[in-house]
Amino acid sequence: MYKLMIVDDEEIIRNGLVNSINWSMHGYSVVAVAENGKKALEAAKSVKPDIILTDIYMPIMDGIEFTKEVRKLYPEVIVIFLSGYNEFTYAQKAIEVGIFRYLTKPIMEEELLLVLGEASKDLEHKELEKHQISKLKALIRDSLPLLKERFFLNLVKGVFSEREIHNKLDYFGISIEASHFFCMIISMDEYFILSENQSESDLNLLKFAIQNISEEVLSEIGSTVFFFEEKRNEIGVLFCYKDDSETSMLGLLHPVLQKIQDAVRRYLKTTVSIGIGRSCRRLKDISTSYREAEASLEYRTAFGKNSIIYFGDIGEPDKGTIPYAIFEKASELVKAVKSGDEGLSMNIVTDIFESIKQENGLKKAHIHLMVVEIINKFIRVVLEFGADISEVYGDGFTPFTLLNYDTLEDISLKLRELTNRTIEFVNSRHKAVSRNFVEKAKEFINDNYMKEGLNLSKIAENVHVSPGYLSQLFKQVTGESCIEYLTKVRINQAKKLLKETTLKAYEIACRVGYGDSQYFSTCFKRYVGVSPTDYRDFITKDIFE
Repeated sequence: MYKLMIVDDEEIIRNGLVNSINWSMHGYSVVAVAENGKKALEAAKSVKPDIILTDIYMPIMDGIEFTKEVRKLYPEVIVIFLSGYNEFTYAQKAIEVGIFRYLTKPIMEEELLLVLGEASKDLEHKELEKHQISKLKALIRDSLPLLKERFFLNLVKGVFSEREIHNKLDYFGISIEASHFFCMIISMDEYFILSENQSESDLNLLKFAIQNISEEVLSEIGSTVFFFEEKRNEIGVLFCYKDDSETSMLGLLHPVLQKIQDAVRRYLKTTVSIGIGRSCRRLKDISTSYREAEASLEYRTAFGKNSIIYFGDIGEPDKGTIPYAIFEKASELVKAVKSGDEGLSMNIVTDIFESIKQENGLKKAHIHLMVVEIINKFIRVVLEFGADISEVYGDGFTPFTLLNYDTLEDISLKLRELTNRTIEFVNSRHKAVSRNFVEKAKEFINDNYMKEGLNLSKIAENVHVSPGYLSQLFKQVTGESCIEYLTKVRINQAKKLLKETTLKAYEIACRVGYGDSQYFSTCFKRYVGVSPTDYRDFITKDIFE
């Protein structure tokens, strides 16, 4: 119920407005009545009206001045002017102070209620708008931590320009006073092993505990750090510091990182390795440090679990280590295998070993470790599908069987074999998914073929895939298009009705989903070779002869 205030210097009009209308029945409550603008303003402070009906010309304080003052207190209040003067000057002033309507006396009840109804709708709209804005602000407030984390992830991925970075920092209210920046990645060494036995919520809790330990320990240095996440098993850290040289900062940081590792091992019974990129002087360049931190963790295979690996210590790979470019090709290989692309995968294997040949003096142990890491990633692909390693690679398989191969040719052949096995497995799982979609589409067609207007889009919508994708899958699995199958089902059902009923051709057309009997006859003849009528004559003659 909206609160209504009536302001008029004529008592007869005030009383008439109060008593002539059953306000409560129309959703209003008269909360105050006043004879001039000054008294009305005082009353408004206590009753806080939603709608004000006020005369313009009044002693002490007129309606124009009163509206100006009351709007300072309550900007959302709706003011409707009631005046015995139908003059342009008054109307113009009313518009200037932002009144809702200007009504001239005498006022008919029906007209007044109509205008009040419009005012009520306006209030409802404003209230809904305020509610939606409030919900949106709450949503943004609740999402702020996630938005900040996503910002820092995009920052280290090199998404933003210098200007965008500063705009985003201003938006989040973040002030960074630092002259040097670098990235670290804290990686859970046993994440994929733990994932076999622990629920996702348990793993998330473990990761949360590791981040809490890291935040607490890193705060001892006094530098500014920000956390973000890209991968499930990793915690990214943007480290900001000033004045100190990179060497002195690393000397200070190393024991702190060891403290994190010790706490994780002692309290959480697991280990973490930490990759560190080199520092830079501009946030815009932080993506290089992040890539270096990622690259540092690639050497965990050689250094073992619970390692702290600084990219500057690795430097540009010498002849004894695998160049970072080859590790990038190994990552591309895993992506190609995941997609089931055999040709691309084999080309990448060839590229990897051609690149290795061009690097004279690479240590066999490093080559072994790189290939073992690739195979471990193949195994993770298999595990992600919920399969057992033995069904893909055979009983007793272990990636370390690669250590028995001494030549690049033998290692390459073995990797090709395992790549092929993994791709065959991936494609078999993809085909199973494809067959499932096609079977669902067939079932939907069989149940709905009689509906006129049934088409590829509606069938695809039912099985929750795009029309193009369903068309491709259907052709691959069945050898015919989805629409060809629909036509076949309809024509076969039409043949059955022609044989078993006396329904006319146009009636049968409707029953099998054709609204146009002529089009039905055309489709039938194309599929069967004769028209529906000739087909019925033929089977009838065949039965009786």
